[in-house]
Amino acid sequence: MITSKQRAFLRGLANKIDATVQVGKGGINDNMIGLVRDTLEKKELIKIHVLENAFSETRDVCHELAEIINAEEVQVIGSKFVLYKESRENKKIDLNKLIVREDKPKEVKKPAVKPLHKAKANAEKERKKALADKKKKDKFFKEQRYKSYKK
Repeated sequence: MITSKQRAFLRGLANKIDATVQVGKGGINDNMIGLVRDTLEKKELIKIHVLENAFSETRDVCHELAEIINAEEVQVIGSKFVLYKESRENKKIDLNKLIVREDKPKEVKKPAVKPLHKAKANAEKERKKALADKKKKDKFFKEQRYKSYKK
């Protein structure tokens, strides 16, 4: 059983995902149960859409599927519902700490700065070099002036 805080946390996560399974007029069958189990094992959270031509109500389908799979009902809104089941091998959602664990840390790549063409890049290098040379010269002349005043 999950608490109201955990349920609210899961609802927030479910906002970002799309419905991956649809229940049609065939209702709940073995293939769909297997698909939902596999998806819950991989992702721990699934959103399911009940089509208009289905013979059951959305809430009834949610209760029945959650009972078959031993999952927690998170939310039922309109024709969609969300189920949660803790994964045995791929735990991504920690309900005790209310955090989502990433599989791999994402590397932040700096976008490569590409000049419009080589001439522009060379001009930029020359400008920087000239600026550095000017700073060196200014420093040298300041030192020379300072020495001349000291004499």
